[in-house]
Amino acid sequence: STDGFVQGRGVSVDEFLEEGKKEDPSFYAVVIGVSEYANANINLTFPEKDAEAISTSIQLGAENLFGEERTHVYTISTASTTLPSKTNIKAVFDKIALTAKAEDVIVVYLSGHGVTWSSGTESDFYFLTSDATAANKEAYADPQIRASRTISTNEWVDYLKAIAALKQVMIIDACGSGQAIETL
Repeated sequence: STDGFVQGRGVSVDEFLEEGKKEDPSFYAVVIGVSEYANANINLTFPEKDAEAISTSIQLGAENLFGEERTHVYTISTASTTLPSKTNIKAVFDKIALTAKAEDVIVVYLSGHGVTWSSGTESDFYFLTSDATAANKEAYADPQIRASRTISTNEWVDYLKAIAALKQVMIIDACGSGQAIETL
């Protein structure tokens, strides 16, 4: 055109958006706080309180961004009816894996005891579930004890790999979690 503007045939924006419309994303959060353990001598004061506060904040923010019907926040703490045992935690991840899609978002928050256990070339971060009876790494030298009372970084990776959501965030508030960065 002589006035410097390009002209073309008109396209209806509504029709264009409908053809390529993607499904609205859903938001999932798994918030875990372990203050009370099988051995009361290793109990902590703040993880369950932190988890409850984080859960409420995430719920409010996610509902505002994603909508109430597309927000799914699972809080597993020693203050809730579902204790943070390995079995209960895994069940929540399995449930999310059944419904989450690639466009979805998942946030995982962990608060409680953690240990770094290593033997030779094998080293990993282990989050202690409510079934834990000790907070020192020597107590987890037995692989059966580690398998039943902790969740390793490698297991967290497996849990998250089973979920289709491509946007994943993990926040760890536990001692020894620096090793998780190496493993992840």
